[in-house]
Amino acid sequence: MAAVVLRRLIAESGLSDRVEVDSAGTQDWHVGRSADHRTLDVLRASGYDGAQHRVAQFEADWLDSRDLVLVADRGHLRALQSMQAARSQMSHVRLLREFDPEAVQAGTLEVDDPYYGDSAGFDRCLSEIVAHGVVDFLKQELDHRDPGMSGTSGTSGTSGTSGTSGKPSTQESAGQEATRHR
Repeated sequence: MAAVVLRRLIAESGLSDRVEVDSAGTQDWHVGRSADHRTLDVLRASGYDGAQHRVAQFEADWLDSRDLVLVADRGHLRALQSMQAARSQMSHVRLLREFDPEAVQAGTLEVDDPYYGDSAGFDRCLSEIVAHGVVDFLKQELDHRDPGMSGTSGTSGTSGTSGTSGKPSTQESAGQEATRHR
């Protein structure tokens, strides 16, 4: 769900040519399948198209190739930390809601997993993941990396995440997103 929303926010900001969004889970459940029908229903009702989404599993080497990895909750964060055990830094792995000032102020930085609940949980989840702050962060990172591109690359709003070489790619994993700069 977060990848679909983030892709749209990035497109609306004019950063699609500079930011790429991936999506993957920390486990291998449902790999290759489409998103849960309740996710698709909520997305469709809110004007998003999640029909092309397919479940993938996060791969450890993505921690080195993504500029920003967004996770839904601390459980996902711990899973990635265990993958990263042999590597030295994970400062680019962040909770998605860290970019939401209201969530930060309220101390509600985790996105609750709606899977075992009813459709209202999916509605709540959608409201929690609309991540304009991520787009703002990406825009700042991209502008910092290439000041000459600031506001001139079709940027008309906010964006996703940042990277070091090329297009940022965002990875989402059962609540995880990662970005890599193009």
